[in-house]
Amino acid sequence: MKRLENAEQQLQVSLILFLLQIISFFGISGFWSLGKYRTSDLCFLLFFAFGAGISFFLYQCKSKLVKQWSVIHGLLALFWIIAMISPVTDHSKKLPMIAGLICYLAGAVFNGIGLKREKVMQSIGKWCREHTGLFVLMAVFVILSLETLPSTPRGDSNTYFRMGFLYAAPKFDFTLRNLSDFYLADHMAVGYAFLGLFGVFLDTKNAIGLHIVDIILILLSGAAFYELLGMFVQKAKKSMKVLATAVYLFHPLIFGMIASVSLDKPTLALMVLFTYLYLSDRRLLASFAGFLFLTTKEPNVAFYGAFMAAVYLVRFFGLHHAGFVKRFTYTFCRAQFVMDIIQPVIAAYLILATGTWASNNGIQFEYQVINSFGIVDRNTVSKNLQLGILNFNWLLLAGTVVFLVIVIFQYGIKRIITNRKFWTLAVPLGAMQLVFVGFQYIYYTYPNARYITPYEYVLTLELGVLVLACNMKHAVKVVGMTGLALLLAVQSVVTIDPVTIKKIAHKHDGYFYICSTEENGKFNFNQTMEYNRQYTYWDGVLRKILTDLDTDQNILIGTPVIENTYFFAQFYPNWNKKSRMFEYTVIDEPKTAYYPVENCVLLNYGTVSEMTFNNLKEQSYDHIYMIVPKMYVEDADVQNTLQKAAGYTEKEYSYRGWNVIVYEVEISE
Repeated sequence: MKRLENAEQQLQVSLILFLLQIISFFGISGFWSLGKYRTSDLCFLLFFAFGAGISFFLYQCKSKLVKQWSVIHGLLALFWIIAMISPVTDHSKKLPMIAGLICYLAGAVFNGIGLKREKVMQSIGKWCREHTGLFVLMAVFVILSLETLPSTPRGDSNTYFRMGFLYAAPKFDFTLRNLSDFYLADHMAVGYAFLGLFGVFLDTKNAIGLHIVDIILILLSGAAFYELLGMFVQKAKKSMKVLATAVYLFHPLIFGMIASVSLDKPTLALMVLFTYLYLSDRRLLASFAGFLFLTTKEPNVAFYGAFMAAVYLVRFFGLHHAGFVKRFTYTFCRAQFVMDIIQPVIAAYLILATGTWASNNGIQFEYQVINSFGIVDRNTVSKNLQLGILNFNWLLLAGTVVFLVIVIFQYGIKRIITNRKFWTLAVPLGAMQLVFVGFQYIYYTYPNARYITPYEYVLTLELGVLVLACNMKHAVKVVGMTGLALLLAVQSVVTIDPVTIKKIAHKHDGYFYICSTEENGKFNFNQTMEYNRQYTYWDGVLRKILTDLDTDQNILIGTPVIENTYFFAQFYPNWNKKSRMFEYTVIDEPKTAYYPVENCVLLNYGTVSEMTFNNLKEQSYDHIYMIVPKMYVEDADVQNTLQKAAGYTEKEYSYRGWNVIVYEVEISE
């Protein structure tokens, strides 16, 4: 008992030190912006001091918490080292750069001794051997995701990558004073910026490094999902846990959109990691994951708050035999409670104080105005389709209901209600899911499917837990879950869901269907088509076309009136013939102006139609090409343009289901 109390005290002290480190982290930027430079420098020193202090404290008291702290400290140290070797960061301030490195190395020595004492490597090796099936699943996921690495960020993805990461990377000068530079696209996304910059520091020509970071995040969330299944159903077979995890990993909004750069995918991954770490009593790691989760996207404060409120309510009412004072003291008078409540307060303060989300019209209370709070009919219809139907969600929901009825029939309601452990796990996750779904309906924004990505976590977890708990022949469950995982994997690369096709606006070019989540059945060639990997494959067909053209000549890459020329011009400006990639460079200002990239051709884009013929003549292009997806070939604007042209030739290109006609249009003098 004495040892348990000692461990509790170690956790309390560690959490307090970590909280002070978080406060000093934000204090660096806060005091600097107020012109209090000496105070900012003091916070900077305290940031390192508290980090090294935790390492020394855990080493000194021989605490098992060193395993959790080493992960946190190791990530911070790795970030610092990668930033030091990166060719794009600001290396002008040598003193903080070297001082930080010394502090991290000193902490690493204490952590290393502690890890060796705890025999961590042997424990990791044993866990890996016991869960080989999970690693096979992860290997399959990685192999099937490799084709997306060269993908070009488009739409909001381009905004986050180009005007977010590529602007923030060269601003990092090892002082952390300019923290606002890491607010990606006016979102207070310091948490995801910290993780994403691991890849961006080493690769700024394209988003491959960032895509790799995203894949790693999703894999870690998959491992946490796998462990959560075991916490709910302790006697579950490993093979079934692997299959249930496959349903999660291969959902189209995860596997199909692995190359999408957004705040929604890391929100999902960090949500899974945070909830698993917290519910499994890895509180120090949970505090770190919670900090990253809170500072990745503004609404996460509400989701985190719902989870924590449920945790403490369950804990408080779970001590029903004790008096009120004892219950209150046991529940709330702890360092853990202070950490849990202070972190969202800090995040909420930053959202309101910096005003970044609000300045981008992210918070409004104007009825039926985009990015505002309120019940809007067309938003309700859109969310019904996305949450209830899109990407086999209708099948996941139906399966959940069916297995819930079976489990209730087999176990009885009384047994479920009186299962305290079940409520300890299920109520916080359920509360978070309810708040997330509610937020989707009361916050009116663009109808992009990626916004509901975190919803798939609890949805697939519910189904997985119920299937694992159900008393049914093992072979039947294996076949069912395998079939479901395969359906989701196929839907990730091509639309096969019949209900999605029937209920959601779509186009069909004779080869494949592609849907759009636009409101009221509209269909535009933009990121509302991004609900699986089909939209990502557009990059491949465009690279195939440009490889076939002589881009050294003065050519125009044209689009018909029905397509958005700005869509092409902003996202595909610089073409490298040698690497056959669209490339980027770091930027000085977060704006859409095109920056020249070494060894790349700056392509010309424009609209090709009868109305633009005169203007195109004046440009004296050597060749004028009009790129038209086959689904648009019969459009009246396209046919009218071809009829009014002096002549044209055509060539068809295909890539992963996309069929595109490229017309070389001749304009009479």
